[in-house]
Amino acid sequence: MAGSIPVLILASVHHVLFLGLIVMMATQLALLRVKPVPVVRLAKLDQGYGLTAGLILIVGLARILHAEKGWAYYQSNPFFWGKMAAFGLIAMLSIVPTVSYLGWRKQLAHDPVWQPRGTDIRRAHGIVVIEMVLVGAIMIMAAGMARWPL
Repeated sequence: MAGSIPVLILASVHHVLFLGLIVMMATQLALLRVKPVPVVRLAKLDQGYGLTAGLILIVGLARILHAEKGWAYYQSNPFFWGKMAAFGLIAMLSIVPTVSYLGWRKQLAHDPVWQPRGTDIRRAHGIVVIEMVLVGAIMIMAAGMARWPL
């Protein structure tokens, strides 16, 4: 019983962090539709998004290390590896909006009325939408992972 409390806490923190990640992604999508685009706010939100993603990885690793099922369970679980692949793809995709937001912030610092081009805004928006779809896939794979073997 005592050993299950840290597992419960880690699982809870992991889930809350994922919820936070989803909220930040939805907020990015909303901010990318505002005119003028709140560039500084968007860049700060993206920093929080990156920090949250890093914490998800750290807590996820702690969950694996404290899992009652053991590493062998995760190693042989295709849903686990699907989650990792989707998370990695999200990380790679998120580089494009992050670099854009940093560049936009730099431009805005030189010209207080500067705004990103519509094509750049649409590209960032499209990438965040793809990331959200991948988060949905992660959630589905998490359900499969917890029930493996099916």
